[in-house]
This record gives sequence, C-alpha cells and structure tokens, in this order.
Amino acid sequence: MSDQNEAFPPVGSFCWNEMLTGDLPKAKHFYSRLFGWTPIETEMGPPDARYVLFEKNGKQVAGLGSHELGDLKDAKAPSTWLPHVNVEDLDSTLTTAKELGADLLSGPSAIPGIGRYAVIADPNGARVAVFQALAN
Repeated sequence: MSDQNEAFPPVGSFCWNEMLTGDLPKAKHFYSRLFGWTPIETEMGPPDARYVLFEKNGKQVAGLGSHELGDLKDAKAPSTWLPHVNVEDLDSTLTTAKELGADLLSGPSAIPGIGRYAVIADPNGARVAVFQALAN
C-alpha cells in the first residue's frame, strides 16, 4: 500500500487493533460499555468463528474475534489485543522480519476487498500483524 490510500494511516503506522478472545459476548459487552463502542456483527471468517467490528461516531475503531480466527485455537487461552502495522509490501516485510529473527505465526491471509495480513512474533515473542491494503 502506498500513502495515497487515505483509508489507512501512513505506511509504518499502526492501522488497526483487534482482540482475539475465547469469550466474545463478555468482551463485546465490556468494551461497548467502557468506551461507548457500538458492536457490529459481521459475516467475516469461518462460520464457527465470528468477528465483530466496533464503531465510534460512525467510524470503525477496532475488531473483536474468537480465538479460532487467529493462531490461538485454544478457547481457554488469555484474550489478547493484536495491533496491525500498515506496510508497503507484505511479502518483502515478511522476508525482512524472518531475516531479523521473527517467526511467522499465521498467514499471509486475504481480507476480501481490503488487503492482506500476516501475524508474526518478534525475536522477544511479541505478536504483531503486518497489513498491506489493496491498491487503489
């Protein structure tokens, strides 16, 4: 993605946050009440793994998914926020990340009509998603 796509922050910036959880209803209730976010159910993901978009003032602010959507398949695993960083070239970024000692945890995967992403763990084990938007 290049910086000309105004739908996302500049390349190298955090562009999305999502939580993966084993208890979707509880997390949806908590964050809706805490921040005044409006949950919007979606049809994204496999049938057994729901995804919720949160909106505030008509703008999407975060996502919430069940563990089955990510690399945390255990429903009893702790809930985890996963930040996404906008990159120019996903494949090149993954190559560099691996050269620097990162592990590929999942992906690359397509988000139909939006872009592609992958989840990596840095050399210290911290997880981050790298995201490339579709070209305009």
